[in-house]
Amino acid sequence: MRDRPTTVTIRGLHDAPDAGLSGPSTPEARLALVDTLTREAWALAGGDPPAYARHDAPVSVRPLRVSERPARR
Repeated sequence: MRDRPTTVTIRGLHDAPDAGLSGPSTPEARLALVDTLTREAWALAGGDPPAYARHDAPVSVRPLRVSERPARR
C-alpha cells in the first residue's frame, strides 16, 4: 500500500472558517468532527474509546524535577 500525502490543518474552535473547509464550520460541527475522527482512530487501532468521562481519566501527577546544575549560557 502506498502512503498518500495527508494535509492536516489545526484550527481553534472559534477560528474563522477557511474557504477550503468543506461543509459547516460552526464550533458544534467541529466538535462533532473531532468525535467522529476519535472514534475512527480507536477503531483503526482495534479498540473502543474509553467508557469513562474525560475528567475521570486515570492520570499520574508528579512533581517537576529541578536540575541542581546552573543553566548553560
